[in-house]
Amino acid sequence: MRILHGERPDDLESGWDVLHHLGHDAATGDEMQREVQLAAPPPAVARVLQRTGMDRLFVIHEGRDAAIAAF
Repeated sequence: MRILHGERPDDLESGWDVLHHLGHDAATGDEMQREVQLAAPPPAVARVLQRTGMDRLFVIHEGRDAAIAAF
């Protein structure tokens, strides 16, 4: 994500420091969101997530407006 913002990627040789740094916004130092949220996944995707138990890994919103309101 940092590359997309014009920032240099972390040096992977830095070990654990890289992992600790990944959860923080470089510009503000604030902790970043760590969960993936889905807005109205198509029915086929929702079924796969449910059948595999992966629906427990994501916050799933009924629609776009509900997802935006959650922030």
